[in-house]
Amino acid sequence: REVVEIVKGSVPPALRLPTGYVHLSRRATGLAALHRLSRETVLDVFAVTTSHRTTGAVFAALNVDPALFDDHLLAHGLGQIDEQLVGGADDPRLVRLLADEAFQARFAEEAARQRALLGRFLRQEGFFGSSRLALVDVGWRGSTQTAVAGAFEKEPGFCELTGFYVGLWPDDAVPMLLDLEAKEGLISDCRRARTPLEG
Repeated sequence: REVVEIVKGSVPPALRLPTGYVHLSRRATGLAALHRLSRETVLDVFAVTTSHRTTGAVFAALNVDPALFDDHLLAHGLGQIDEQLVGGADDPRLVRLLADEAFQARFAEEAARQRALLGRFLRQEGFFGSSRLALVDVGWRGSTQTAVAGAFEKEPGFCELTGFYVGLWPDDAVPMLLDLEAKEGLISDCRRARTPLEG
């Protein structure tokens, strides 16, 4: 933010573009685009939280209170949410939980609640109805941009988000989310190099 303000200060007022800030995080946006908890989502979380392959890590990354699902977690042997999952996303207990339609229905309700809260916040901040929006982040995969687009791209007034990242690089375990057309790695971009260090 400070860099943008310095640059803006050096541009004559007549040439300045209007700018505004909406602060978002992966935790605030991650659940909004989901309707089910899938194996792919679990793998995505585990790609970021490599040392904590637990049910608790999944709920924390999605900003979900695991207490909402205590009965389902206990029924599938996942009552100890900080216990490492043997086999990660393929742990048989987790596989059973993901196949539990009653769990998925409750998960979808919580996702809808958080999507509504995020939508109200973004509308309050003027996010909808804007003619141009850009998301600026360190990187690497554009998950916040993907989540916001997935949650709201069909809503009236939503305009396409362009993402600018210091680095844009997929994780080996999880393919790049969404398409790359609306994402640009400024220093490092997987379309220009073989490794993140090549730029």
